[in-house]
Amino acid sequence: MLTDKSRQPDQQNEDQRRRNAGRVTLITFILMLGIAAYSMFLVPDSEKTVMDNFAMPWVAVTAGISYYIVRRGNYIRGIYVLLGSIAVASFAYPIFADNVGWQTAVGSLFLITSIAIITLPSDAAGRISAAAFVLGILSIMLDLYVTGISHTPVTTSAVVITAALSVIYAGLILSRFRMFSLRTKLITAFIAVCVVSVGAVALTISRSIQAQLTAKVEQELASVTELTASLIAQELDKQIDVLHIVSQTNTVDIGLAQTNINATGDPAKLEELDRQWQAAIAAENDSDPLVQSVLNHRISRELNQMQGTFPEHSEVLVTDRYGATVAATNRPSDYYQGDEAWWQAAYNYGLGSVYIGQPQYYEGTQTLGILIAIPVIDPETGDAAGVLHTIVNLRVFIAPFESGRFGQTGRSEIYLPDGRELEIEKVSDIEYRLTIEEAPADFVAALRENNSFMDTTHAGVSVLAGQTSFVRTADSPDDIAAFERLGWRVVTLQDRDEALQLVSDANRNMQ
Repeated sequence: MLTDKSRQPDQQNEDQRRRNAGRVTLITFILMLGIAAYSMFLVPDSEKTVMDNFAMPWVAVTAGISYYIVRRGNYIRGIYVLLGSIAVASFAYPIFADNVGWQTAVGSLFLITSIAIITLPSDAAGRISAAAFVLGILSIMLDLYVTGISHTPVTTSAVVITAALSVIYAGLILSRFRMFSLRTKLITAFIAVCVVSVGAVALTISRSIQAQLTAKVEQELASVTELTASLIAQELDKQIDVLHIVSQTNTVDIGLAQTNINATGDPAKLEELDRQWQAAIAAENDSDPLVQSVLNHRISRELNQMQGTFPEHSEVLVTDRYGATVAATNRPSDYYQGDEAWWQAAYNYGLGSVYIGQPQYYEGTQTLGILIAIPVIDPETGDAAGVLHTIVNLRVFIAPFESGRFGQTGRSEIYLPDGRELEIEKVSDIEYRLTIEEAPADFVAALRENNSFMDTTHAGVSVLAGQTSFVRTADSPDDIAAFERLGWRVVTLQDRDEALQLVSDANRNMQ
């Protein structure tokens, strides 16, 4: 009788472990099946590792097989099948993706140990727990010393999955904790203390490193932004200086002064000449006297020489004080320019002012360019005698934009007041070009807050960015005002994962 009674607790424990095995395998099957479906079809590739689409279905299928084996009466074999599938998946993760060592180590250690403790005899649970600890160490070593097939940042899906499984199995352990043997309780407590203490230390160090690195990234982005803005401003300033030099040559001064003697400000006459010009252009009649008078003007020869020296300039022309075209490097679409906003701003009622337009695509030259117009000042009166107009090809900004590129994703861009962005695009290993496109709405909204440093998103991608207004702190007041009117914002940004890669590396080293 005593023997039978002594066996009753063992039999009760055996029955309890069998029931636990059935619950664990069924819960794992259902949970992993749902997680696998969610990960495969709803989680974007940027939010998961290359292994997620394989490992999660693998564990779900083997959990289903394990449940079948348990229901057939061999619960220990069924649990071993489940634990083996988790171990294989955990070991494979750091081989296929970098930066997942802590997830696989903590996840596999907790899950394997938890399942073993509530489903296997004490001796077997102890051996399995020790093996899980070794597996965690191996996962970390693989992550540290073996380069994975792909680099993967810490993903939201992985964190959620690890946390969900941990909570579920922790609940199972706590609900049965009073029934465990003393040895099992000690093993469970030891593992829990290790995981919590190491995790707390790692989290504290990680946050400290991230805060320091973010501050450093902020300084570096600000430095690159200021440098890029300065280089772009210097290049634009150089193009304006070229125009000032040309406008002050004797050929332009004398030629324009002579033209203005007989120039007409009669609107009817100007309209008639404009119609004559447009008719000649439509007929491609370069022999028209009006067209010939412009293209063969002695100022035109000066402009052509300038264009030969500075080929980034196109559609260079000079008007008289009424807006009529006097000389040009090629045929403009209109003869009368006085109704154009650029002419009115540059002439400024005879006072003169520098005008810089927004970047746009010009059909005539089939290039992206910026229209610049400056007054031609009469040296005797100081008044504007006419206007010098040009379109500068945006390729002059490629070098400054190249200086703003760093790493894999670091780049500088200009954000225009109309919601577009000017950015550099790599055409080949040795060739770049500038493009204009609509700026992402999420980033434009962040720019409106006028913060010099931003931790935000750009087209849905997390970025760190620094910005500065495009202004000049030197040169003539007129040039400074023209720069300020542009309303440009120079921004340097980098994908957050790359910018804070040092934190990821530190986290891996802490493992």
